[in-house]
Amino acid sequence: MPFRDLPVATFDDPVEMLSVCHGRMQHALDTLRRLEAFLGSRGANEESASAASAVLRYFDIAAPLHHQDEDEDVYPALRACVAEDDPLRLTLDELHEEHQKLDELWAFLRTDLQAVAAGEAVQLDGQLVRQFRDATQRHLAIEDSIVLPYAQRLLPADVRRTVGRAMAQRRGLDLPQKEVEKQA
Repeated sequence: MPFRDLPVATFDDPVEMLSVCHGRMQHALDTLRRLEAFLGSRGANEESASAASAVLRYFDIAAPLHHQDEDEDVYPALRACVAEDDPLRLTLDELHEEHQKLDELWAFLRTDLQAVAAGEAVQLDGQLVRQFRDATQRHLAIEDSIVLPYAQRLLPADVRRTVGRAMAQRRGLDLPQKEVEKQA
């Protein structure tokens, strides 16, 4: 399924937007897994170059923005809603650190994917692909089962609107103030 056929969400519901982004990230991970197998059995061709380009686009552009959304807006907003000793705070700290580790793993994978996207006959490191995929999936599972439900339940509507505006602005979009107020 191409990325364009995946569900969409709007910035007026940032929690749903993050959930949809998680689905897109999973789709990119699935593409990466299939690409590794494809290269091992068929080698480099136009199809593998296209798949590598799609994975690169997602993890070079969308994933860093997604991590910023969480680290700069969602996690701080959640911290403000819970007590100092709430276990959610530790979970958020761990997830923030995982973003950095995932970025490091991605940097290693990226070089070979760039070569595949350029049509070069490169084999992806299967162990590195699995390590990146597994770490990302564990991370998403924690966010989906803990962070997003807490955000849905704890973040007041005005905070969600502020988070949504920040997410949109990070992508170069500007939600008109009256449009945001109308959505309230």
